Amino acid sequence: MVKIDSLNQSLKETSNVLAVPVGITKLAVPLRITKNEVCLMLGIGRDKLSRLEREDESFPKGMKEGFTRQAAVFYDYQEIVDWYENWKSMMRTATYS
Repeated sequence: MVKIDSLNQSLKETSNVLAVPVGITKLAVPLRITKNEVCLMLGIGRDKLSRLEREDESFPKGMKEGFTRQAAVFYDYQEIVDWYENWKSMMRTATYS
């Protein structure tokens, strides 16, 4: 429960969210999220995230904000959600021998 509350708080503080016009009841969805937010969403550490990026070709690629080596890396929110839904369905149908 703490992870969900923490993620919700960090997403509220994110300034790069899609604005929703007045009168529409949809929730605002962030367009991009940081590495730490991805880790919170998936319940994993940064080392596991790095391993997913290296070993899982279907995992979404990060996007650098600038051209320098220190530029922040962001991920597309919807790509992460789609990847997780696909991963979850694959894990549920996997057979182990």
